Amino acid sequence: MSNTLWILESTNDTKFPYLLTIKQDETVLLRLRVQDKWPGQKGNIFCLREGNELGQQPTKELERVPIISLRRYGKRLAVILDRAKNKRCDFLFLKKQYKTKKANMNRYSGEQSEH
Repeated sequence: MSNTLWILESTNDTKFPYLLTIKQDETVLLRLRVQDKWPGQKGNIFCLREGNELGQQPTKELERVPIISLRRYGKRLAVILDRAKNKRCDFLFLKKQYKTKKANMNRYSGEQSEH
C-alpha cells in the first residue's frame, strides 16, 4: 500500500480532540473526528465521519505513519500500520438513529499486541 498514510492531528474540540485521516497519494480515503489517539485498554473509540469541509481545523500533526494493509470486509475496515506497536485496528461503520436525526457512528478498535 505504498503512498497510503495514517495521519493523526490534534484539534481544539474537547469531545473529539483528534482528526484521523487516511490518505492515498493526495486523495483522502477516510477522515474521522476521534476521541482518543488509540483505543488502548478501553477497547473502542467512537468516531464521527468528517465531511469534505473540516468542522474543526487541525492545530498540530501528531503522527504520520505508512499503512501496510487497508481492507474492507462489509461494514468493517481493517488497517495495519507500519510500526512495531499499536499497529492493527478495525473500524466498524454503523448508521444509527440519534435523538431526532440519523447519524453515521463509527467504532474504532485497536490491538495492543506488538505482532
